[in-house]
Amino acid sequence: MQSPQIALLEDGVVREFGTHDALIAMNGRYRRFVEAETHSSDAAWAT
Repeated sequence: MQSPQIALLEDGVVREFGTHDALIAMNGRYRRFVEAETHSSDAAWAT
């Protein structure tokens, strides 16, 4: 089974494309998005 491919779009343009692991390793927009969502989720659990 292949890993799902993710396309990160910005203003209708594909800015990053790859698997979750590959995009995290790129240390770009996708990683910042995931980290922001993770921290946001952590804060919600703390309240």
